[in-house]
Amino acid sequence: TTKKYAESNVQEFKLHETRSNLQRVRREVEEKRAKELDFDKDKRAPPVRMPREGATVKLNTAAILREDSLYKKKQEQEARQIQAYEAELRDSTEFHAWQTEMRSKDIHRARENVERTRVLAKLSAEEARRAIERQKEDNLALASQIKEESDAMMEQRALEVQMQAMMNRRLVED
Repeated sequence: TTKKYAESNVQEFKLHETRSNLQRVRREVEEKRAKELDFDKDKRAPPVRMPREGATVKLNTAAILREDSLYKKKQEQEARQIQAYEAELRDSTEFHAWQTEMRSKDIHRARENVERTRVLAKLSAEEARRAIERQKEDNLALASQIKEESDAMMEQRALEVQMQAMMNRRLVED
């Protein structure tokens, strides 16, 4: 019996595997499909080979006139650019003279504005002083008028009191 069981150690049993060829068939089908799918294939067209000499262009009258017109436009544009460049090449002394003149005029205007503001401030201060003096004079005149009226009323009241007193005395005497 030990001999019988000793052989079992040498031989391994494949109990979990089935005898079907399903895995093998599946692998073969996938390989076949993978061969059909060819993603790495280069499908670009070869580049167009240009002739080493220039292309032959047949010029008709319209093409010649178009080229001539384009050439003339470019010449006119270049001439305008050159004229503009020459016009801008002035001497800077004229500009600097104008700039200093304008700056001096600005300074002169600023001084005139300051002087005008100073004169206006003096005039308004003088006007305010006169207005205050006028107000004081008016107040004094009003105060003296009120005092005169008050004195006149006091005199009249005193006369009325005297008259009343005389009338009362006559009444008492009668």
